[in-house]
Amino acid sequence: MVSVKKTTKKSFASEEETPEIEGVVVIAEGADKSEVKTQICETIQALFGVPLHKIKVLKGEF
Repeated sequence: MVSVKKTTKKSFASEEETPEIEGVVVIAEGADKSEVKTQICETIQALFGVPLHKIKVLKGEF
């Protein structure tokens, strides 16, 4: 969230807050294979810094 203060000359952001990710759930075709599940978990950890115990990968059929 960004709080913006407007003045007559210009606007600027005074504060920026980034929401914290509590956990991630992924539903993916092929997630019943351990290799696919591992790759998904490692990708989420690298992108978002979410610990493994807060990631759940489920098999989905589309």
